[in-house]
Amino acid sequence: MEISNLNKRSMKIRNVYHQFEKSLHGSEWSKQEDVLAYLTDAGLIARLFMSKENRWPMSDSPINTKEQFGQKLAENIWWLFVIAGNEGIDLEYELNKFLTSKEKMEK
Repeated sequence: MEISNLNKRSMKIRNVYHQFEKSLHGSEWSKQEDVLAYLTDAGLIARLFMSKENRWPMSDSPINTKEQFGQKLAENIWWLFVIAGNEGIDLEYELNKFLTSKEKMEK
């Protein structure tokens, strides 16, 4: 699966959520609210991991942390595509550029 395809799918799904937000609140979430939602989900990854390590109590019982952890990681990646798309950033290009710069550090 190519990243460009994931980007298109992510933005299509985000547009569906915009319609849902309009029906609930009368308007779409702003770019700022999208970033806050991403940060909230990133925090949930930390809580799930802490719970897995018995360092944070979770009310769900029993916790299928591997499944929840995987779903939340995927959701975070989705948010990154949405945020990048909102800003007109080519995430595939930026990721390749970043990885290339890090690989050069290894030499």
